Amino acid sequence: MRLRLAEDEWVIVKTRAHRRVLNRPAVVFIVIAALTAFALGTLTRQDLPQAVLDTVPLLQVVVPIVAAVLVLAWCVIPLLRWRRTVVFLTSQRIVVRRGVTAKNQWELPLAFVRTLRISQKLLERGSGSGALVLETANGPVRLPHLPRVDRVRALVVTAIEHLPRSMGFDGVDIGTEEHVDGIGHG
Repeated sequence: MRLRLAEDEWVIVKTRAHRRVLNRPAVVFIVIAALTAFALGTLTRQDLPQAVLDTVPLLQVVVPIVAAVLVLAWCVIPLLRWRRTVVFLTSQRIVVRRGVTAKNQWELPLAFVRTLRISQKLLERGSGSGALVLETANGPVRLPHLPRVDRVRALVVTAIEHLPRSMGFDGVDIGTEEHVDGIGHG
């Protein structure tokens, strides 16, 4: 995942969501594996009702297929989504890239950020992760589950402080004189 940078731009931080977000898929995987093993073990018993005994060959195929679909939906896809979502902080913008099969990219120029705040839940405090909330003119932008969110916030503040002060929102130097519709400065 290479990021195209402007001539005078560099990457300060490249990160992804804290690995703590993978705890739920890991627990779900263990539960599904245990329930599948229990179900398949139960199907080998001879004291089952005759109606169940008649369907044992079918159930021995269906149970692992259902388990595989559940593992794919609740474990593998969240893992791939976590792996393929990257947050870049550059000297000029914040970029979030997502995508397993297709690429989706979102960007926010640092010049548009008015205020920053950190939002941490109780369990996030222990790991140092949390959400970085960027206030813009269009409303808040939330970057959830960032590792070392306090450090990322400090780096964003430093990057904003080092932005050229002469840059306007359209990238034109404010101090330059331009002719607009034939009207020049005399």
